[in-house]
Amino acid sequence: MKIRYLAALLALAVADPLHAQPGTGATWDSFGPDRSSGVFLNITREHLSSQSAYGIAVDRQQRVLVLNEWRETGNANVDCGVTRHLDNARLLDMTYTGTDELEGTRRVAADMGGNNVDLCTAIDVDAGNRAVISGWGASATGLSGFLVRLTASGAYDTSFSSDGKLAVKNLAPFLGLQSRLNHVLAVGNDILACGWVERGSSRNMMILRVTSSGVLDTTFSGDGYVEVDFNVAGVRNDSCSRMVVLPNGDIVAGGVVTDSSGNQAYGLTRLSSAGGFVSSFGNQGRLLIGDGSALAATPYVADIAWDAGRNRLLVGCGLVFSASLSPTGCVLAVRGSNGSLDTAFNGDGRKGFRFSSYGSGAVRELGGTQVRRLLMRDDGSFYVLGTHDNSDTDALTYGTSDAVTLRVEADGSVVESGANAYSTDGIEFHTLVEVTQKGVSNSNRRRVAENIVDATWYLGNPLFLADRQRYPTNVFDHDGDGNLNEPGPIAPVVAAITGEQLFNADFDFDGLPPSALATPTVAMPFGYGNYCSVRNASGGGFGLLPQGMGSDPCQVFLDSNPTAIIERSGMYSLSGLNWVIGVCSGNFITLRGGNGTQPFDLAFADAAARSNCVFTATPGELPMFSRPYTGSNSGIGNTQSFNHDPYNIPIDVTDFGQTAGPYDACAIDNRGRSRSIGNPNAVPSTCDYDNSGVNEPAVDIDVTSARNVVSVAAGRVVMAVPRHVPGFAPAGMDPYQREVFVRHQVGSGRYAEVFTTYSAHMQDTAVRRGDAVSAGTILGRVGTTGASSGEHLHLSVFRHRNLSFRSEFELRFDGGQWDRDASVAAFDPWGWMAPQGVDPWAWRFRTHASNPLLDDAGTFSSNLWINSEAPPLE
Repeated sequence: MKIRYLAALLALAVADPLHAQPGTGATWDSFGPDRSSGVFLNITREHLSSQSAYGIAVDRQQRVLVLNEWRETGNANVDCGVTRHLDNARLLDMTYTGTDELEGTRRVAADMGGNNVDLCTAIDVDAGNRAVISGWGASATGLSGFLVRLTASGAYDTSFSSDGKLAVKNLAPFLGLQSRLNHVLAVGNDILACGWVERGSSRNMMILRVTSSGVLDTTFSGDGYVEVDFNVAGVRNDSCSRMVVLPNGDIVAGGVVTDSSGNQAYGLTRLSSAGGFVSSFGNQGRLLIGDGSALAATPYVADIAWDAGRNRLLVGCGLVFSASLSPTGCVLAVRGSNGSLDTAFNGDGRKGFRFSSYGSGAVRELGGTQVRRLLMRDDGSFYVLGTHDNSDTDALTYGTSDAVTLRVEADGSVVESGANAYSTDGIEFHTLVEVTQKGVSNSNRRRVAENIVDATWYLGNPLFLADRQRYPTNVFDHDGDGNLNEPGPIAPVVAAITGEQLFNADFDFDGLPPSALATPTVAMPFGYGNYCSVRNASGGGFGLLPQGMGSDPCQVFLDSNPTAIIERSGMYSLSGLNWVIGVCSGNFITLRGGNGTQPFDLAFADAAARSNCVFTATPGELPMFSRPYTGSNSGIGNTQSFNHDPYNIPIDVTDFGQTAGPYDACAIDNRGRSRSIGNPNAVPSTCDYDNSGVNEPAVDIDVTSARNVVSVAAGRVVMAVPRHVPGFAPAGMDPYQREVFVRHQVGSGRYAEVFTTYSAHMQDTAVRRGDAVSAGTILGRVGTTGASSGEHLHLSVFRHRNLSFRSEFELRFDGGQWDRDASVAAFDPWGWMAPQGVDPWAWRFRTHASNPLLDDAGTFSSNLWINSEAPPLE
């Protein structure tokens, strides 16, 4: 993938596609977790209370960091959380998990001695991949701004201000003064921040720079900070909201300040890298710009961007009117040389607008505009990202607000049609329905509020962070008052947009491979031998040999025929039940069950005069698993259907000694009983499993959150990452499904049997990828996360070697896609328990009608439970 990326950048330099490609405005399908289509909910401490978004950043390894609120029920503290997602945001970065055990996330608490309400305002990442965060909160002496720096692994960086935290109130120039920090930038190893400090009855715009060790940088303005005096007499209310560092190192900071008439105006200051005012800019480095409105209004500055090709600043701004007028957005174009407005932009250097003035598709009625960010393109055009307030009528369809991206050209115009128009008409209203949870009707999916909070570039495409309600009204009572009259709580949502169409069609799925560390071995139980099935490289000959404990039957074949192909090798019971399937040329299949070597002999005899035969043996019992949870359970639903019918093959339960029903089954349990509703012969699509419609190769064990989920045997954690599944998670459930995969091996060498246990829906994950575990190691707590409607343990077991029609199988963890073929290699760890007949899952379901990944899926089931350790079945 890195090679592709570099090649794409080389092509960019030659073809300059940033100017030629208008972008679709659609979400970027290959970004984000599996099935997210470029839009995903960030993981949060809680999902039934609002957790607002604060900021987004990208580090040098293309990992995405999301900053949002951290609140907990029953706790008055308000802190911040930083979540890191791996390259392309395919998976959470579990190495970033902090002591509070929210996966991929670090809790950030300034805790300055006040009421412990800390509000973060911005995040950036320095050259060492260390997150730097600004904010403000209550201290014992009033409000104070703060800075926090985390190490590359997410811990508080103790090389910064001794504990990773720096409160402005503790700096000598600001002792006893109220302050706030609104923005932060990592500049080399230094940290630049801006906001305001209160002196007497006035608030001054403040820019400060601290060194890597967390002290004021005295090479910056002599004492490490600048308080900007806009030469206005009287009481001032000045503040910095955003900054930009220019290519030559100069700093431009902007916000809303008090002008000479006592009104609020846009204020910019330009400083050299040493902190001195650049005298050629405005009035000795300071610039006041009136809001240009004939009506009473409150201005704001949302962002500042640098247009290098035109040596100018672009200021994202807006007006909030005191009259009954909806807010408007604006962009100012300011010449970098002297601070004058650039009349080449919209005629006078100003562009006032509402998003509702644009668009030719699903046009919105007149509504307010809130500008949030500007993202510059190389040709001087740029994206305006913000929020549109919907009218009462539009709110019935789209909710009270929508996220918006608007492309503005270098001259201030918007191309609204033709080949060069962004999103065909210059604007895109984003409803972010991709994160809608299960149970919300299609007609209501868009009826929630979205508000853009922050944005940046990611591999050539706009990436934004928004607040979004989890679901509309009349869906779920998340506050527990017995009414459905409130929308869902606010959640941070990340969305990537194909603004430049870069890396869109040809982009690898990213993620982590499973742990490659060796799997701890479970001792081979007494009473088991080894078998080998071989085939000649040519001529169609084959062989089958079961031998005793510690034997090497494959070597017997190789000694006489070094070119023999080993097709299967594994374990069997010397005296107990074994199942053997033989598959030969011409689609010949033989199935035999019996004790010891009897089924081997029978199957081999059945294959006489056949060619290219392959035999797979499975012991009926292979005791190696202990109970998968602590404590006792309150009962269990039966095993789910391994014989589910995506293959459209009806099942006659009389084949298994069960009483016939009114029609065939499309699903059976491990006793051969029908577990389905509907007639698979008449209308196959209506036939479903009879336990809440669930149809999956697993068992749901009815245990509650007082229990821990534990490993069933020694093994290696191959993956432990919460999976983003909002489309399968009912409203009110955490959309991040906690899952742990543990790989187990019994025996060694070519005869080892290898399995993976999969535990899901847990409250948390107590282990990490690569951890070695023993029987009883806690994997997490029983919960109800993701595609779940109540607390329980979901347990699946997969066989990696010696499937009926495959020699081996591996789960596909890259990109979080393992469940694309979730039925393959799954089997029932209680074994096949029907009065008669052969488990059809082992041999009948060879070809799927539409998904080739599910071909040759089956395997025999073995009872893997140690005596008295199996959870009871229904």
